[in-house]
Parts: sequence; C-alpha cells; structure tokens
Amino acid sequence: MIHNRKLSPQSGKKMIWRGFLFSAFLLGMNQILLGLNISISSRDITIEPPQPRILVVYSGPTYYTLDQNSKKTALYRLNFEYFIKNGIQCQTQDTVLVVTDQVEPYYRQRIDELDLECKTKYGTLVKLITRNDTCYDMESVRTVLNDPVI
Repeated sequence: MIHNRKLSPQSGKKMIWRGFLFSAFLLGMNQILLGLNISISSRDITIEPPQPRILVVYSGPTYYTLDQNSKKTALYRLNFEYFIKNGIQCQTQDTVLVVTDQVEPYYRQRIDELDLECKTKYGTLVKLITRNDTCYDMESVRTVLNDPVI
C-alpha cells in the first residue's frame, strides 16, 4: 500500500540535507579508502585522482671501508654517499636504500633523520633496509618486494 503524503517545504529541505550528508560521507570514505582528493561545496563535488608516487630503490654497497687501497669498495661507498646527498628528492619520491648488515650501522642514524624530515614535510619515506650478502641487486629487489612496510 502506497501512502501519499505531502511534504512540507521544511521536511523536503531536511531530506535533501540528509541526502547531501550521506553523499558526503560516502565520498569521504572513498577518499580514505582510495586516496582520492575530494572537495565538496554547496553545489559541486570535485574528485581528483591521487598523484602517482615514485619509488626509488638504491642497492647500496656490500662492504664499508675507508681504505683507499680498496678502490672498488671505496667507489661504491662514495657513489652511495653521493646518492644520499643528491639523489633523494623528498618532494616527489619515496626512497628505499638496501644495504648489508655490515654497512647498515654506518648510515642508520642519517637515514632515520632523513626519513623523519621527508615524512614531516612531504609525507614521503626514506627507508634503510638490510639484505643478505648474496645475489647483489637481485637480492635487493627480493628484499624490497618481500618487505611488509614498503
């Protein structure tokens, strides 16, 4: 049985308002779940897709030495330090540095400070993770893909 009842102008406004609030709630949930940028005004709803994020993975040195006689190891260390100083762009990318347990203590504090700075200013991350001393770059890739945080 269908009831025909007349809506007063007030009850009609309440229904529109409730519908608007429900729509805003659903859009807000989409924003949270999908990372969409949603803005709602009194007449328009604007939805922008999330900005793509870049992940840069650097497979760092296996050994740490200041010995200049070990030119290959020194070159890897200098390249790694150059990348830390010049290659990490917090505004546009997340960065993961992959090193061995032997190298990690020399860079941990510096990378943690960079991570805090990037996270605070731009919402990006800079992580230092360790890998086994096998398979070089392929072990770095495996380590990053299996890391639950990244």
